[in-house]
Amino acid sequence: MEKSPKYEMAPSEILSAEEKEIIEKHFRGGRKLSLDYRNSLTMLHAQCYPENGIVQFEKILPVKSYEEYLENNYPVSYRQYTMHLSDQGGVAILNALVDEFNSNLDKIKKEKDAKAVKDFLRAVLQLLERK
Repeated sequence: MEKSPKYEMAPSEILSAEEKEIIEKHFRGGRKLSLDYRNSLTMLHAQCYPENGIVQFEKILPVKSYEEYLENNYPVSYRQYTMHLSDQGGVAILNALVDEFNSNLDKIKKEKDAKAVKDFLRAVLQLLERK
């Protein structure tokens, strides 16, 4: 697993053992990316698999990158430790999927392309499960 030296923990940013354990659970089973990122896809999943069967394309928003998700939801020390544990190659692949999806989002909405959304979700979720 390739880890980036830029995400080494600074002495002032050390987490407690309990905090580290919580973060490490997101990598359980040898996963290379934090399963917590799934939470960033909750709304997209709900819009693409609605109970009433009607996909609400107009409500689909751009997806956040791995780092953006962490930055918007967690303190610096948590983000740094998560990135330290994350496989940088996996992060790059995930972010490339996000970039491609976001760059095609207007077209997806215009064409009401539920398959493209479902394919994106499947690809990201498979990547998150990778060990």
